[in-house]
Amino acid sequence: MPNMDPCKFGWEITKNSLRPVMLPNGVDVAPIEVLEMTRCKCLSSKCKTSRCSCIRAGLNCTELCGCKECENKKSDLEQTDSETEDDEDVQNEEICSHDA
Repeated sequence: MPNMDPCKFGWEITKNSLRPVMLPNGVDVAPIEVLEMTRCKCLSSKCKTSRCSCIRAGLNCTELCGCKECENKKSDLEQTDSETEDDEDVQNEEICSHDA
């Protein structure tokens, strides 16, 4: 089992026990899309009209949606660019944490 510091994963040591650290007021526990669980089930509109709950919420459709022939999902290129940026951020964070 890897040696992991629980204090780096949302726990604090109090006396001789661990206690979960509560989030400060105003901090979301998950992205708003997950909290609201917006998903649609559009069949014929291809998610192009305001009848689509994702469109009304200003969101792209996701894998959670039950829509057919959707035209409101992020393109593969947008997803690839976003994933690449996330990977670069993680690499930069790892570099910075080694310097500290």
